[in-house]
This record gives sequence, C-alpha cells and structure tokens, in this order.
Amino acid sequence: MTLETPQGRRLEARAGELEPIHRGNLGGDGPRKGSVRFRGDAEDIQSEINLIGRASDDVDVEIHRFVESSIAAGQKFIRVVHGHGTGRLKAAVREALKGHPGIARVEDAPQNQGGAGATVITLR
Repeated sequence: MTLETPQGRRLEARAGELEPIHRGNLGGDGPRKGSVRFRGDAEDIQSEINLIGRASDDVDVEIHRFVESSIAAGQKFIRVVHGHGTGRLKAAVREALKGHPGIARVEDAPQNQGGAGATVITLR
C-alpha cells in the first residue's frame, strides 16, 4: 500500500505495519484519508554506515549526508555503527544527530544488532 504524508512524501508499507490513529474520510470517490502510525521493527534497518576507526571530530558532515540521503530515499530506520571504544565517537554521532528535523528517535541498537556499539535512528 502507498501512503502519502501531509508534506507530499510517498512511502510503501504493509497493512500489518500500520496502526489506525484517527479515521477521516473513508468513503466517497476520493482517496481514503485518516491518520496511521507506522509500527516497524528494528529489523527493518534499510541502510547503515560504519564509522569504526574514524576520528570523532570529522564525522558530522558524513552523518548529515547519510541521514539526508536516507530521508530522500524514503527509509524509515537506519543504523550508525560506531563501536564501543572510549565512547567519544558515539557521543560525536549523537551530537551530530541532535536537533535534526528529519529524525524522530535516536537510540542504542538492540543487542542482536550491535547494542551500545551502534545507534538506530528512526526517521520521520
């Protein structure tokens, strides 16, 4: 099924991934309207970038480019692999992501996908 956001973005989703929030115009000749929430799992990671071994002070541009291209591609979940190390690279990644309007949520990856050594980003 194809959904269209109020901003005009189109995205593909399976009916099982959607949860109704508000029912709008469900009848008539025009398209159906209403609000839904996307319920995806972290397994739906569509793209990832590996920054292990990179200096923490030069990843900002690369992270922003990765996020923007993922948004443009209509992706919902992406992952940044930064490893455990000293924690400086993870902190730099989180700082670079802070306040980005296209990001809905930033969190550690599930244990089976890198745990604290990777960051999963849910895009709007």
